[in-house]
Amino acid sequence: MRQALYRLEARGLLKRERSERGWRVSLTDVGEKFAEKLDAADRIKIKAPRKWDEKWRIVIFDIWERRRGVRDKLRRTLEKAGFKRVQDSVWVCPYDCEEFITFLRADLRLGKGILYIIAEGIENDARLRRLFNI
Repeated sequence: MRQALYRLEARGLLKRERSERGWRVSLTDVGEKFAEKLDAADRIKIKAPRKWDEKWRIVIFDIWERRRGVRDKLRRTLEKAGFKRVQDSVWVCPYDCEEFITFLRADLRLGKGILYIIAEGIENDARLRRLFNI
């Protein structure tokens, strides 16, 4: 716990102050902004339109093993947002989510490591249609 506190302090996210009761830890302004960004990423959910445009949004990514934490965070975020996994690095959603993917690309610094595809169809999509109730 102490090491985590030191690391967060070194990144400028926390500040420690000594008081008569002991040590007090609080977020810095940078830490507040970082926490808000984490909270926003957790709350993002892609909204389904009234009528589906019958296009699939496919996200494919290739992230090196040394960035495993980023890769795992991307998978968790996609799942929370409502995407369904087709393969380990292939996720699908039937609704427009270009802004969401752009946000993730910037936030996780993925650059060309993530590809967003809009497809008119997916072979044998009956299972996916059931998963999304469409």
